[in-house]
Amino acid sequence: TEVIPNAVEIPEPVDGAAARARFDLDPDEFVVLAVGALTDQKNHEVLVRALAGVPRSTLVLAGEGPRAEMLRTLAADNEVNLRMLGHIAPADVFALYGAADLYAMPSRAEGRSLALLDAVSAGLPVVLSDIGQNVEVMGDAARYCPTEDVACWHRCLAELVGDPAALATLRAACSAHDIGTVEQVVDAYAACIERRRRTPSDRS
Repeated sequence: TEVIPNAVEIPEPVDGAAARARFDLDPDEFVVLAVGALTDQKNHEVLVRALAGVPRSTLVLAGEGPRAEMLRTLAADNEVNLRMLGHIAPADVFALYGAADLYAMPSRAEGRSLALLDAVSAGLPVVLSDIGQNVEVMGDAARYCPTEDVACWHRCLAELVGDPAALATLRAACSAHDIGTVEQVVDAYAACIERRRRTPSDRS
């Protein structure tokens, strides 16, 4: 059995100021973005709790799901600036990445997340839950926190919001990390097909 991982195309650069205006985001706020269904698996409540008390921060959630109202209530209770954008069309998603400062993914479980690959390909620094698949994808390039450790998430996010140098260092590490390209996946499929073509069939 051969495993060929997902990959994404590298997008064209996005004008961040124009992207913020498009989504009605304050140009002076630090935008933490998470993309995905609003479900228990995605664990967005950790981000809401972690951003409590972090100045000039806005959490932007792009997705729909059964936990939307709970997240709104939690954000209000913790005085967190939360923007919920609902479903974002695929044609618009890279504009949204261009409007963000940081991508955060505290998921309890993931495969090889396409949203994460998109975020990195768009040039965003990332903070992730320390589950095995995330570590496999990003290696030493990302920041990690235990999935349910709100204090760790708070310290990490507060540091990156308040320290431009730390954010720039993380951005550079993520940008330099090889997440694979569509061309590499196509080449891998072609090589796999060629190997299968040359392998004698087991059928009698």
